[in-house]
Amino acid sequence: MTKDIYKFVDNFQQLENIMKTEEREKQPMEDADCNDIEKNKFQNFSSNIKNICHKALNYSMYIKTYYSNIDEESCCIYLYYWLYHTQLNGKNINDINFVYRELINISGESYAFYCNNHKNFKITDDEMTKLKDIYDLYSMLNNINDDTKDSHEQCAYANKCAIIYMNHKDTCKYNNFSNFCNALEQLKNKYNKKMSSSNCENGSPKTLPSLRSNNFINLTLIPIVFTTCGRSIRYEFIKKKKKYNNINKERNILGSSDAPTCDFRNNKYLILYNTH
Repeated sequence: MTKDIYKFVDNFQQLENIMKTEEREKQPMEDADCNDIEKNKFQNFSSNIKNICHKALNYSMYIKTYYSNIDEESCCIYLYYWLYHTQLNGKNINDINFVYRELINISGESYAFYCNNHKNFKITDDEMTKLKDIYDLYSMLNNINDDTKDSHEQCAYANKCAIIYMNHKDTCKYNNFSNFCNALEQLKNKYNKKMSSSNCENGSPKTLPSLRSNNFINLTLIPIVFTTCGRSIRYEFIKKKKKYNNINKERNILGSSDAPTCDFRNNKYLILYNTH
């Protein structure tokens, strides 16, 4: 599985519509498979595994028959997302992984569903939460861009969009270029392009700020060319430094308590500058 799961969210709306498609007539073998998985694998599972199984197989068959051009990995990641957020919400991530793999084993054996190539990945709870936020942001952007909605509706979606986006201001503060923060940056650009000419009465911002922190310290090295004269200067500097060190030793021996008016040891050559 790719590390960047967020890049597939663009396809989620279409995949959600496919998942909601009215189920076709069930085949006898399909019904037997779903009965078997519920009886032998998930007897003590509180969720309706048989119903989940039928929906997953219906989803896989529609994609195979009518939507073979959709990226296969995005189809599999959405199936996992659907299980996590709509069917098995609250279940342990290990349980969700098990259900996901068993569904693919059935569909792979009986219906040649290509998620066989993507059944061993594991998405963490944190990634699933962020994936939902990205999908919600895309959905709201689609509503903002929907010209059939009046301006008040569009502004309401814009306000919700801004709230979810700004909830991650600390997420990207020290992790500027994570895949998640890259996805947020792209969404921000789309939002700003659409909303820059808007005038929302509910206070929805016209532009969203970048959440990336650019507080880098720039250091500039100043090259020094050591000529013959430069070597002589360096020699004189070392000789004088030894002289001052000897004076300090003598002061310590005599136990003098008077502080020197000048600290010659502080005369250093600085070659590194902070230009920030």
